[in-house]
Amino acid sequence: MPQTLLLEDVVTSAMDVALQGVWTAMPARVESYDRVLQRANVQLVIKPAYVAEGGERQTESVAVINAVPVVHAGGGGFREVYPVSRGDTVLLVFMSRSIDQWLAKGGVVDPTFDHHHDISDAVAITGFRDFAHPLTNVPSDHASIGYDTGATIEFRQNEIRIGADLGTQPTFKATSFLTAFNTLVAAIATAVGVSGSVPSATAAGADITAAAVIFNNALLSYITSIAKVA
Repeated sequence: MPQTLLLEDVVTSAMDVALQGVWTAMPARVESYDRVLQRANVQLVIKPAYVAEGGERQTESVAVINAVPVVHAGGGGFREVYPVSRGDTVLLVFMSRSIDQWLAKGGVVDPTFDHHHDISDAVAITGFRDFAHPLTNVPSDHASIGYDTGATIEFRQNEIRIGADLGTQPTFKATSFLTAFNTLVAAIATAVGVSGSVPSATAAGADITAAAVIFNNALLSYITSIAKVA
């Protein structure tokens, strides 16, 4: 007996087939990254599925998507930049119109190609992770920037900690402090009489100068380029 097809089933089936060609968002793995142009070659990590003619469900691998622009957050001339590496997971967002002309020229453009949600119009957003590889040391009450298992900068409401959240040592303006200390040493040397006008003044001045050299050398170990303050 021939099977009767309902209009609802036909429409639903047609919509399913049409939607298979519509790309919206997918996770992908970085295969290579062009740091200069900030674009990556990526591999989808979820295989598209389809129903074969025999009715069985099948999956297929999609070829590597090349030259995908990578989003680095920023604005007003400021930006956050990360060293995107092979193996990183990104979230691909597929544009509703072709972005080829815009990527090449910028500004307001005619897209030229009139396809929609095409796989060639992907943009990669960094930081997307699966539940099997979550970040570690995620704070619950402040912001944090840095290496997941290494050095970080912790931003609290009224405090910034550099190096790790466990940092407790206060920082100071080393250059300003050194200038003030040298001024103090010079004043002491003058007071005791570096010319030798006071008994043992020359020796005292030499001792103070030698102490200043030792202090300056020790101070260098506390000056770091990790953080600078105005």
